[in-house]
Amino acid sequence: MTVIRAHTQPDAAPSWSHLNYDFTGAHLENANFRKAQFTGTAIFDGAQFTSRANFRKAKFTGTAIFGGAQFTGTADFDGPVGVEDDPL
Repeated sequence: MTVIRAHTQPDAAPSWSHLNYDFTGAHLENANFRKAQFTGTAIFDGAQFTSRANFRKAKFTGTAIFGGAQFTGTADFDGPVGVEDDPL
C-alpha cells in the first residue's frame, strides 16, 4: 500500500494515478490513501478496512466503487474531491 500511495500523490514521479485499481475483497489494515489521486477506476467493493482507513483529501475523478466495503476502525473521508453521491 505504501508504494501505491507514493505513486498516486500529486507530485509523484512516475505517477500511477491513471491506472485502474481493484481491491475487491481485500483486507486492508491502516490503509493510507491521504491525498491520493485516482483518475482511473478504483474498486474497493467488499474490501475490509481494519484499524484506520485514511482517504482525507483523496481525489477521485474516475470511477470509485465502495459497495459492500466494511470499516471496523476509523474511516476518514474528510475533504475527498470528485466524489459524487449516487442518486439511487
